[in-house]
Amino acid sequence: MENMTGFDPQHALGEKLAELGRRELCELVSALCTLVQEQVGVSGYRGGIFPENISRDENGAIALGPASQKDWTGQELSFLAPEVFWNGEGSPASDVYSLGLLLYYAIDSARLPFAKGGEEAAHKRRMNGERFDPPKAAGRRLGEIVAKATRFQASERYRSVSELKAMLDSCVSNRYLGGAPSAETVFHKSDEELSGVERMMVSILARDAEEHKESAPVQTEKTEPPADAPAPEEQKEEAAMPDLPEKDIVPAPEEKAAEEAEAPRPEPEKGPVFELREEKNPELAPVVPTRSAPAPQTKRAPEPEVVPAPEPEEFEDQEELEDQEELTAPVDLRFDRSVERERKIASQVRRRRARPIIFVIVVCALLLLVASINRRINERDAEANRPIPLPTVPPSELTPQPAVSALPDPLPLDTPNLPPEESAAPVEHAYQLFVEDVSWSEARARCLEKGGHLVVISDEEEFRKITALAEQYNSPYIWVGCARVNGVLSWENDEAVVYYPWGTGEPSYRDGYDGVNEDYVLLWKLNGAWVYNDSRNDPVSDYPQAYRGKIAYICEYDDGIIP
Repeated sequence: MENMTGFDPQHALGEKLAELGRRELCELVSALCTLVQEQVGVSGYRGGIFPENISRDENGAIALGPASQKDWTGQELSFLAPEVFWNGEGSPASDVYSLGLLLYYAIDSARLPFAKGGEEAAHKRRMNGERFDPPKAAGRRLGEIVAKATRFQASERYRSVSELKAMLDSCVSNRYLGGAPSAETVFHKSDEELSGVERMMVSILARDAEEHKESAPVQTEKTEPPADAPAPEEQKEEAAMPDLPEKDIVPAPEEKAAEEAEAPRPEPEKGPVFELREEKNPELAPVVPTRSAPAPQTKRAPEPEVVPAPEPEEFEDQEELEDQEELTAPVDLRFDRSVERERKIASQVRRRRARPIIFVIVVCALLLLVASINRRINERDAEANRPIPLPTVPPSELTPQPAVSALPDPLPLDTPNLPPEESAAPVEHAYQLFVEDVSWSEARARCLEKGGHLVVISDEEEFRKITALAEQYNSPYIWVGCARVNGVLSWENDEAVVYYPWGTGEPSYRDGYDGVNEDYVLLWKLNGAWVYNDSRNDPVSDYPQAYRGKIAYICEYDDGIIP
């Protein structure tokens, strides 16, 4: 892109920044870095970097419009760095902030951080140092650049627009173009012209690119197979059957079966054979194994059926657990223990079946007990609420009572008629507003000299009355008679107040910019609503650009008379 200095409002980018791709956006901001450095140098501050102040013509040439020195409004105010807003002091890092915010704005569809809460609230949160994350759409590498460029403290950002440009160029070269960073692509210089810091930055970027390259999957180039190369099917067969030594080759299943048929089958080893003797009553008589000589058999006798052991279960005592372990452990099964084993299994099954029955019985007993108690309570309540019969008195025993007059005794004749006492009407307090750039302490002293005190807002009704007075004078910042004494908020005349309409994030107790204590209550208008904010004693002298000509205070007169 070619840089020009002639700004054309008709070709201002504005919200069109959000339509740019990531690569085109990075190249645009990189060109703006070059343009700013050409206009103010390496250590100068330019300002005026916001979307409506950037133009690009049909040939791609970009330009920046003029910048204001104070009384910022509109988009220029929204893209200011915090130190410029509070102190009016700019540096190269302040331009870095505006450019980083420009990246955020373009990536997040023409929106600034905290945009959901309204423009004024978003500006206040950023100027008070609330940290925000870069848009997720930025990705990891570009997101890191946006995050560092928009740090609240200037010392935590890139020191100059040239450093920001180097990071953007590296981001484009590595992430979008795939080339390795070099002195030419990053700084547009040869290796001999680089300074020590620039050489170090190029080496770090090259190392990061090499690590990224090593972590990427390696793709080999495709080559044409030679004429005498085997067909793909043959290659697959060769790959499936690698060369193995002769002793490691496993014969096919058909060959293996033929070899086993031809080979002589070894005779089975002779051992003890168990023979079952029949009893007259096989159901009652135990089965006793006896030894006998092995008989020639052509077929192997079927093995005795093994009774499956019950699944392990939690038992109520250790004895049951030991029995279960004995049942589930792999033991040498004997026929003379089968009856005892079956008896144990049956006993365990009976116990498991009896458990739910016992549980149901216990629950029923508890329900009966609760019903009995409830019935007794109802009977006792009914007995207590039963009406007590009154004794009847015969009419003959009733004696007439003298009638009582409802009228009071007349006043004595010598008592004069006194007029009714009149209640004193409450005295309405009076209020007086003064627009003066003074501190809280000076405003309090001036109200005391006039015979009043800084206004005390006791409830919501008085709050509405005070804000209506402030609206008449169009004063956005009003001192009220409340300050911290030994860490506790105290009002003038030691009045007890429980109504505190604090703003969002207030009270903050300390200034997020320089850490100064904020112990004095300031009534201010934010997003069309009046709220409380704790502030430092004299913000006008510390931040004249933001407060000069906007501070006021209200004196309250308890006797209702304005001097």
